Amino acid sequence: MSTTTGENNRRASRQRVLKTAKVYRLNGAHAVDCQVRDISETGARLVVKDQLALPNEFKFVVPSDGFMQTAKVVWRRGDLAGIVFLSERTAPPTERLQNGSMF
Repeated sequence: MSTTTGENNRRASRQRVLKTAKVYRLNGAHAVDCQVRDISETGARLVVKDQLALPNEFKFVVPSDGFMQTAKVVWRRGDLAGIVFLSERTAPPTERLQNGSMF
């Protein structure tokens, strides 16, 4: 019987990146900034300095790539968090993001 790690059980391969992302509460209020370490079609691994500010479910925005998705935290370890995407990618409301709120 072989054992596999979470890395080998992924539904989609992840691409290593180093990008800045923003997390917004579902009500549109800004929650925390973070770094994306790797990303796939189904989820990502984030570096979040303030884990207490990271909601369990949120809007995930990568401004440099121009997309937004609803996401949920599936694990937390130190300043790292694994997330799974719950929605398709959409364009964020950029004019509102500049004001610190999504809605």
